[in-house]
Amino acid sequence: ASTVLRAATVGAADALGVLATRGTLAPGKVADLVATTRDPEQDLDALKRPSLVVLRGRVLARPDLDALLEDLAARQARVADEAARPLE
Repeated sequence: ASTVLRAATVGAADALGVLATRGTLAPGKVADLVATTRDPEQDLDALKRPSLVVLRGRVLARPDLDALLEDLAARQARVADEAARPLE
């Protein structure tokens, strides 16, 4: 699991050419964080339902994340409905 986490953080930042500013927690770097109740190095499934996320400086607690997921599901349903309509 630690290899997967490193690939998704440091490895991704390196591949995108932004390792100097992202990918690890260090002073002066941009840090988006995921907080879990279990250690993701022991159980990657812990990442499926984070307790909170810090994204671009905005803290998203579990209720905020649930609301975003509900909104996404509603948007996906609308797109699927539109795609299923016959062309006129």
